[in-house]
Amino acid sequence: MPKEKIEEIKKQLADLKKRWPAHSVPPAMMAQLDDLETALSQEMNAHNALSEVLDIESRVFEVRAIGRVENAFDEPAPPEDIRSCESTIILDPHLAEGLQGLEKENRIMVVFYFHRSEGYDLLQHPRGDESRPKRGVFALCSPRRPNPIGVTVVDLLGIQDNILRVRGLDAINGTPVLDLKPAG
Repeated sequence: MPKEKIEEIKKQLADLKKRWPAHSVPPAMMAQLDDLETALSQEMNAHNALSEVLDIESRVFEVRAIGRVENAFDEPAPPEDIRSCESTIILDPHLAEGLQGLEKENRIMVVFYFHRSEGYDLLQHPRGDESRPKRGVFALCSPRRPNPIGVTVVDLLGIQDNILRVRGLDAINGTPVLDLKPAG
């Protein structure tokens, strides 16, 4: 819609300029030209801002794993089962200095990549339970999402060098860890 409006304003400006040579434009017409040029500028700015927002879809973001999860779950399992067990996060040793300030008994947020997830549906049964009504993917913690990223707040049980022991993580063995953040 904004594109059509821009074209319409441009056409009006061209029509007015054709009718009146630049040196003989009456003051009332000059005001109308100024108003149209202002409207054109505003529409083009709005169109450019909208284009930037919509262009996010086409952008590719580069993210790299900073570590991986190790635990006893090689296959997906109910999240509560995985969360009840201890997991280890093996951080890239070059990033270990970034753990400074974290202490045992802190709660941290673990951002990870659902590396085994394929595809998504915008409407899904919670936890795949067909007896429950479908909900939007953004109202669920499903790994089957447009960007398969998970976030879980965990209890930090201990840190030794680049290795963190945590409880409450619902990611399986081998899951790439993307980031760690303080939780609150």
